[in-house]
Amino acid sequence: MSFKEESKFNLICYGVILLFFIALAAVFPIGLYGDSEQFISMHMHREPVYPFFLWIFRKIFGENFYLDVVKWAQNLINAFCAIAFLRGMVRRLGSGKIVMTIGTVTLLAPHIMTPLFARSHLVLTCGILNEALCLPLFYLYLLEMIAFATEGGRNHMAISASLGMIISLIRGSMMICLIAWAIVAIGRCFFEKKKFYFPIIYVIALFLLMKARSGIYVGYNYVVNGVAEANMCGNMNLVANVLYASDREVGESLDDEATRNLFYEIYDKADDAGLTYKHAESGIYNMINHLENSHDTLKFDYILQTLDDYYMSNIGTDYVEKNRFQEETCKTIAHAIWSACFGRWLVRYVGLSVNGVVRSVAVVKPYTVIPALIMVFVALGICIYCLAKKKHVKTALALLIILMMLAANACGVATVIMCISRYMIYCFAPFYIGFTALLMECFNEWRMKKNEL
Repeated sequence: MSFKEESKFNLICYGVILLFFIALAAVFPIGLYGDSEQFISMHMHREPVYPFFLWIFRKIFGENFYLDVVKWAQNLINAFCAIAFLRGMVRRLGSGKIVMTIGTVTLLAPHIMTPLFARSHLVLTCGILNEALCLPLFYLYLLEMIAFATEGGRNHMAISASLGMIISLIRGSMMICLIAWAIVAIGRCFFEKKKFYFPIIYVIALFLLMKARSGIYVGYNYVVNGVAEANMCGNMNLVANVLYASDREVGESLDDEATRNLFYEIYDKADDAGLTYKHAESGIYNMINHLENSHDTLKFDYILQTLDDYYMSNIGTDYVEKNRFQEETCKTIAHAIWSACFGRWLVRYVGLSVNGVVRSVAVVKPYTVIPALIMVFVALGICIYCLAKKKHVKTALALLIILMMLAANACGVATVIMCISRYMIYCFAPFYIGFTALLMECFNEWRMKKNEL
């Protein structure tokens, strides 16, 4: 269907989305945040696609002007991808004005909610942050995934895999896109009753995609930074949440004396600053909120800084070797103390994941957690019911994929960091579009049956 064949109402909705993002670009300045400098400098710790995206604009428009062009480009990319996603969902699910209205509002809502409710108050599409590119491409990926799941086809399979690879090279935690692609592909094999070796082929394909991703990352770092390494800070993210949930006594499980002393130094400083679990107020909400507020300070000001000072004072000044030392030390500490505090860590991991799920569909407040979770589980229940009864299968399957991505994103991010708003907005609009479409189909079915009586 071409735009000429669209209804006036649909065209108005598309126009509202386009004008909204143009207004953001015109009104708000370029946003430079804590991570921005590493993206601009093509730092070895940052996935390659977004720094390369910035580099292209820097080369074309020059050092003094390119960020302004990037801001406009990001807003236009977000506008066109949002329109493409809404248009694709409405066309595939055959939904009407209600879904179009909900879709328009929810696609714009994250860009209103984040400035108003997130601690950073950032305007996502004007910031020099990888989410400004990752979010719109995720919409295209999700649209292709839904098409692949509901219709099959080699084109949808190849495009969704390619977009999943690109997205995972923008933000590391989005490797879930490749895993989800394999799950959907294997599901299609069983649905189409393909021969037994096809699921095995997709498992091998997933392995090769993961290896290719690592190879691209290492190759990029070698060309740009002269270092044949991928991300070297994964264990530091992990050890922050593990150390937060531990007691000082677990340091005894570290065999190496130097590493043990480093753990004690980090722990004592963090504990004195109130950055361990013992300083959280009672109640699960306060507990998780305290962990989210503590994570970055604990990681950067205490773990990273202590290890940095030790390396510079006792070993040397080589930046790459220092990063290897920090990563290996964090890995050693995490593996040694994890078992001793696993129960306490697990409770907080589940809490962070729940917060992530809630934050994917609502603003996290004490009074929103239960209603948001009920809404998500109701959506899941209706999906399962419809698929079991073979009713509204296409829409139910689309919503099920959205719920899978929503849960995978929350649980994946909670493993290593906190589920803040800009990490959780990916499935906000898709959830409400898919849920509304399924509810409308169920309501229309009920109304038809009622009229027949």
